[in-house]
Amino acid sequence: MGVTEFVLAGSLAIACALAAYAFIRAHRVQRRARTLFEHLPETGVTVYDRDLRVRFAAGEVVRQIGWDPDEIEGKRLPDLMADPQGEQLIAHQVAALRGEQRSFEYQSVRTGRDYWVRVVPITDDDGEVVAGMSISLDITDYGRGERELGGRGVDVEAVTEATRALARSVDATTARTAVCEAARQVAEAPVAALFEPSPNGDGLAPSAVVGALLTDLRLPLDRESGAALAFSRAEEVFVAPGHRDGAADRELMRRTGAKAILWHPVVRDRAALGVLAIAWHEPIDGVSLRLSALIQLLGAEAAVAIGRADLLGRLQHMARTDDLTGLPNRRHWEEQ
Repeated sequence: MGVTEFVLAGSLAIACALAAYAFIRAHRVQRRARTLFEHLPETGVTVYDRDLRVRFAAGEVVRQIGWDPDEIEGKRLPDLMADPQGEQLIAHQVAALRGEQRSFEYQSVRTGRDYWVRVVPITDDDGEVVAGMSISLDITDYGRGERELGGRGVDVEAVTEATRALARSVDATTARTAVCEAARQVAEAPVAALFEPSPNGDGLAPSAVVGALLTDLRLPLDRESGAALAFSRAEEVFVAPGHRDGAADRELMRRTGAKAILWHPVVRDRAALGVLAIAWHEPIDGVSLRLSALIQLLGAEAAVAIGRADLLGRLQHMARTDDLTGLPNRRHWEEQ
């Protein structure tokens, strides 16, 4: 049994029992059952006889597909569902008249929503099949939830893998490239780049890039650009054409063909060490809170890893350099 079936099995069992009872018993019971089904969210039930004529219909899903429960009673399902998708659904409903029980999912071409359907036979006191019943549950939101959870699992895995890569990084270049690769994977973006202050202090220069050639790019820290704001304020900034874009943003868009950029500061001790740029080729309206939180987590790991890699680099340099003269020492010459 799948996740959706497990979640909805209890309500389905109750619905089946009520609908079968309503079909077999008096008309007054049917009215009560219809009232109940009309108040059940994301549910629809249709009971049909052996000629495939609708004998009972109720629920939100019935109305979603454009049927009026009162008007369709007495009409044949093949006439109501005269399209290729309808023919496939009727094949399942006919199976119920043979005593079979079936469960399946489908996306309606009429509504564009996803449904989980259960068709079951209805028997009389002698065990003879006298009708069939189809109960539909709108699982569109469930499906979105499952996809969201699945996406979160993938994202967390990507961040975890990036953390491992950063932990293994013993040099600054490897650490910075691992940050960019993880950011690109988490954000499902084609380009990610890490910018840090250039040695001469004239702006931000790329220290690692994945998905583009930006080696010679320099981003001035003008007040209008998202890059400058993210670096100076240590705050995340989202930029799209015509939406708070400065000269630096437009230049990066031109170089990468991007339609949207997220500038995320890499912060340590409340000060920005650099800015992580994530660029998308397709226009997007903004960045979700989930993605922002994941990038923030990645940025925190990146700050620690980059700081550690830089420290190791300085220690290695000190180990190979004479403190007084600054020239290579004996260890360096022996290694050479």
